[in-house]
Amino acid sequence: WHGKGVDIKEKNCFKLPHTLGGIYATFTEYLGFRANQEEGKVMGLASYGEYTQDLQDKMDQVISYDKNTGDYKVNPFMRFKGQRSYGQGFTDEFVTLFGPPKKRSEELTQYHKNVAFNLQWRVEQIVCLLVQNAIGEIGSNNVCLAGGVAMNCKMNGEIANLGEVNRLFVQPASADNGTALGAAYVMAMRNGVKSFNKMEHAYWGPEYTDESVKKAIREAKLEYRKSGTLEKEVARLLAQGKIIGWLQGRMEVGARALGARSILASPIYPDMREKLNMEVKHRENWRPFCPSLPADECSKYFDSEAINEFMIVACQIKSEFKDILPSAVHVDGSVRPQAVSKEANPKYYNLLKEFGEITGHPVLINTSFNIQGEPVVLSPQNALRCFGGTGIDVLVMNDYIIEK
Repeated sequence: WHGKGVDIKEKNCFKLPHTLGGIYATFTEYLGFRANQEEGKVMGLASYGEYTQDLQDKMDQVISYDKNTGDYKVNPFMRFKGQRSYGQGFTDEFVTLFGPPKKRSEELTQYHKNVAFNLQWRVEQIVCLLVQNAIGEIGSNNVCLAGGVAMNCKMNGEIANLGEVNRLFVQPASADNGTALGAAYVMAMRNGVKSFNKMEHAYWGPEYTDESVKKAIREAKLEYRKSGTLEKEVARLLAQGKIIGWLQGRMEVGARALGARSILASPIYPDMREKLNMEVKHRENWRPFCPSLPADECSKYFDSEAINEFMIVACQIKSEFKDILPSAVHVDGSVRPQAVSKEANPKYYNLLKEFGEITGHPVLINTSFNIQGEPVVLSPQNALRCFGGTGIDVLVMNDYIIEK
């Protein structure tokens, strides 16, 4: 689509069965993960694989594309048209081409990692060509993304790096639920609204009063204290290697923890990623974690100008910081940073600054406040349950601190 002012016009359309998200879901199921839920695992796994011409030749039989425009076609006989003896999202013909699908209980092999890499590479090639072609046709260098495929932060980073792209905005509540925002904007325009405020934060969910927090803690029969210097005290705990559950203010909209319902930890400890994966999140040990840092410190750690407040665009960290912040850097040197502004989230911003005063680096691991397979916590009661059942050391809700 091309939007200018209050006018928006469709420029290109791909109709089913031609779907990038659908193909990614097919491979997600093939690799032993849950389709339409765990595509992020495939994206993370791709960094451990490598390009092979053999797999790209096989990809041609599943999803082919024009090397000039990016226009793509999905072969329906690989997804739905045919016998499906092994899964819901791929046919027996697909299995003949790629081999037996991975069972959830099986160990990942290098072949599985290579399949993930070559799928990710193919999708990046297609989308980057589509963007370049659209820019050439329309003349605008500003790109806006939404929808489930826009949750692929590695792909978003590749788009941001295109020479043709000046500005990239990725709507933080991408995926099917968040695309409804577009319908609301269109109806508002049709009913006379001529201008909109920029979406500068994602804190649109509910928040909880001090009284409701204290009531929940008392019901759980736990000891707690109120801090008069919260950010300083929590920064000290983080610097000591403590894992913090953090519930503050209005909840984020979308899939990313942005400092309102977060689990926080120091990225400086080399074993912190393993501790978080095994003791808290209960997920695969190769899964990466993402960092938050103050918006005014981003240029120190990254050359990219595409870093935003929504933790949805991946980029490379400067080489001198890879060994300093090992638990926040993926195996390929990439990170998915969140730039935190003082205006959007003053308490979280101040915490980052206080942590920087202690360690020299105002960077924290920030992952969603939940364990694998469960929703992000919403309420103090949710937070207490997650705190009690995991290796989180300290729970901080509003200005109240509970330690194990």
